[in-house]
Amino acid sequence: MRLGALCACAAVTAGLLASQAAGHVGQQSASTLTCRAGWTHGLVGGKLTCLKRGLACSAERPADYARSGFACLNGRLRPAPPATATRRVATPPGSSRADPVPLGQPGNLGNGWTVTITGVVADATTVLLGADPKNGPPAFGFQDVMVSVSATYHGPEQSSHLTPATTFHAIGKYDYPYSTASSFCGILPDPNLDAGNPLTFAGGTIAGNAACWMVAIGDVPSLELYYQAPLSDTRVWFALQ
Repeated sequence: MRLGALCACAAVTAGLLASQAAGHVGQQSASTLTCRAGWTHGLVGGKLTCLKRGLACSAERPADYARSGFACLNGRLRPAPPATATRRVATPPGSSRADPVPLGQPGNLGNGWTVTITGVVADATTVLLGADPKNGPPAFGFQDVMVSVSATYHGPEQSSHLTPATTFHAIGKYDYPYSTASSFCGILPDPNLDAGNPLTFAGGTIAGNAACWMVAIGDVPSLELYYQAPLSDTRVWFALQ
C-alpha cells in the first residue's frame, strides 16, 4: 500500500517537473521569437507576436500597438503619427512673476509708458524721516521699502500721467499685496513722483521716487514690484533685487 503511494507520488512529481520544463521551453522559445523582414516585434495582450502595417488589430489594445510604433485605425494597423512637439510661445520679461523685468532694465507697461527701476532703498526709514517730520517709523516687524524710477512716455496720446500711487504694488513670499492705499509709509523725498504725478508729453521722461511701502521684514528679500492699472487684470513685473 505504501509502495503504491510512493509510486503515485513519484509519477505526480515527474509530471510536474515535465510540465515546468515544457513551460520553460515554451517561454524561452517565445522570448526568441524571430519576425520576418518587414515585420516588427510586439507584445499584445501579454503575448509576443509579429506586427506589420495592414494587419488586423483590436481597438482594445492601443498602448500595446503604440509600444511598437503602430496605431489601430479602422481595425488595421497603421504607423503611429509622430508626436506633436509643444511649441513654446516666447514672452517678454515682466509678463510673469517668475520672469520679472531685471532691475535697471526698461519694461513696457503696454500703455505707452516704459519704466526702469533705477533704485531700491530696502530700509528707507531714515530717508523718510529726513524728508518730512510728520513721517513716523514703521510698525514693529516691518520696514519701509522705497523705489525710484525713470519713466518715458511714447504713447499715442499727446500726454499722460504715470500715476504710481494707484498702479505700483509690491509682493513677497508671504503673497500679501502691498499698495500705497494699504501700506503707505509717508511723504517721499523729492523728486516725489508719488505726490506730484506730473503730466508728461509724448517723448518726455520723468525720474524720481515713485513708491514706498511698509513691508513685513520677512518679505523684503523676495519683494517684487508689479504695475497694474485700475480695473485691469494685466500685471507687469519688475525685480527689486
